[in-house]
Amino acid sequence: MNLRTRLSRSNGYRELGMFDESILELEAIEFGEDRWHPLVIEARYKTYRDAEEWELAKIMAVLLTKRFPDQVKWLINKSEAMREMGDPPGAMQALKDAQDRFAENAEYLFAVGRMHAPTDKLMEARAGIEPANRGFAVPGLTTWLPRHSPKPLLSIDFHPIEQAKSLLPPS
Repeated sequence: MNLRTRLSRSNGYRELGMFDESILELEAIEFGEDRWHPLVIEARYKTYRDAEEWELAKIMAVLLTKRFPDQVKWLINKSEAMREMGDPPGAMQALKDAQDRFAENAEYLFAVGRMHAPTDKLMEARAGIEPANRGFAVPGLTTWLPRHSPKPLLSIDFHPIEQAKSLLPPS
């Protein structure tokens, strides 16, 4: 069976909440370069995240952060897994360590704001979220904040990270 079919089946199982079957589908990929293909690691991450297996999700996010250091989504996913594992200071530090690379990225700024919000550091949270608002859909909200041309309202059915990612210009 080819990689695309395995990934599709794994995703279907994950969406149905059948996390064990999803991982078993990925485990059925033969050893070789496809077994650790970035799409397979991403599928593992999503399954572990949805199953709330944060330690395993963090491992997959770390692998992808090392492989793609210029993509902010894996840094954010790693920090969210760290927060869920009970390490909010470590999660915040992971984001702060990458500040020089992503200081202008709306998705990054919003993640920093979200990390500060539960810690009662409301001014820091606001400082992270307000720059992210300028011309981007704010993840988690259903409104569009127009800067250039108005867009239709976004559905709340999208995952917040996917919403922000879809609105960023291609890199």
